[in-house]
Amino acid sequence: MAEEPKIPPTETGEKRSFLRRLFVPAFVVLAAVIAAVLLYSFVVIPMLAQETEETAVPEASISMTSETVTFEDSFASIIMPKEDMPTSILFFQVSLECSDLMTKALVERHKSRFNDLINDAHQYQRREELDDPRTKESIEKRILEQANDALKRLQEKPDPQCRITEVFHEKFVIPE
Repeated sequence: MAEEPKIPPTETGEKRSFLRRLFVPAFVVLAAVIAAVLLYSFVVIPMLAQETEETAVPEASISMTSETVTFEDSFASIIMPKEDMPTSILFFQVSLECSDLMTKALVERHKSRFNDLINDAHQYQRREELDDPRTKESIEKRILEQANDALKRLQEKPDPQCRITEVFHEKFVIPE
């Protein structure tokens, strides 16, 4: 049993083998990165752009033709956590931002109706709820929806441009 002499590997064969092992994974990673970039730029970005267009609120920008109607100070009783506690009072003042002068004139003409709507939105709030800033926002949102519904009912032919664009509190205070 004669030993076969070992043939030393050539350096060029080792280099080719090493380069081949390095090149294949690098190519696969590069192809995956290019595919991901193309997918992101041609699929994901257009989907996100459509989604933001659909959810964009047109009232986000203040129009140059918008008019504001400010209502007088008012107050509402607050429901206290315990019945034996003295009642607190919520003092508030609300302003409605109208889309144009015609909307402002309509709101001014029916100011008592809108004042009643605003007062009803503030009535029967619990003291604990009023400590949460989201309650103020939910009251504003409710007033906005109800005011726009009232505007539609007050018009003979509803005009989509005739609307309340924003409701905000000038005052929202519970004196202790």
